[in-house]
Amino acid sequence: VLFGSDVMHLGVADMDYRSPQPILDAMKKIVDKGVFGYTIWPENYETLVSDWMKRRYGEEVEPEWVVFSPRINMAMNMAVETFTNPSDGIVLHTPAYTALQNAVEEYGRTMIESPLVMVDRRYQMDFEQLRSELEAAKRAGIEVKMMLLCNPHNPLGLLYTKEDLQLIYELAEKYDLYIMNDEIWSDIVYSEKAFVSILNIGKYNYDRVLSVYGFSKSFGIAGLRVGCVYTTNKDLYQRVVEKANVMSTAGGISSLSQIAGIACLNDSMEWLGAFLIHLEQMRNYAYK
Repeated sequence: VLFGSDVMHLGVADMDYRSPQPILDAMKKIVDKGVFGYTIWPENYETLVSDWMKRRYGEEVEPEWVVFSPRINMAMNMAVETFTNPSDGIVLHTPAYTALQNAVEEYGRTMIESPLVMVDRRYQMDFEQLRSELEAAKRAGIEVKMMLLCNPHNPLGLLYTKEDLQLIYELAEKYDLYIMNDEIWSDIVYSEKAFVSILNIGKYNYDRVLSVYGFSKSFGIAGLRVGCVYTTNKDLYQRVVEKANVMSTAGGISSLSQIAGIACLNDSMEWLGAFLIHLEQMRNYAYK
């Protein structure tokens, strides 16, 4: 045992529950056929994602805006490499998920740190500090190109409010920043608060937002590598498609993973609802 039999390893956000039965059944049908040849994406896959986002979060994600990606980390790295240059500044709200920090450092970008602060027992963004850092970067000749936004925040679990997200978007407009918007945790939210997406805050056109989403956290299929990227900006979309070489690789996602993804979107909503109730009950028990 890597960490010893008496150590519970909590370093990776990986589910210890069986995946929903509809996913297992859908994959078993393919396995029983015994043929694993070349595949193309089902024609309605993008529409399924669009419908899911509308139903869950009120996001208007048109099917033609969706690009599939086998890993969210890969999509974030691709965005950093595609839309920024070496030494460009990237805003990161800390403490941050390691992969976000790596996306900045491993590509030789400059981290513009925006520490989250505790106020009245709740973490929140320090907008004055962030404005100060952006102005300091400008004076130093650093071209800040992107903000990495994780909502809900990993690891703090912070849900940004609509007002927070409006301020974030207005800062992005003022300083001409792309927003790399990671919403992979958006399904796993307790009942006390609702998730608000930056794509659902009102009067903006969202053309500087590139969002990533995946099924791994919500349905326990991290090993199957299936997620997606979406944007309202046609130029950003086309550059992502070209960088990912999607037209020749089917997004790099295997046929079994495609089937699992369809089962997540079509047949696993009831399971997810029950799972969230269970998690909240366990949270309440541990808290008491």
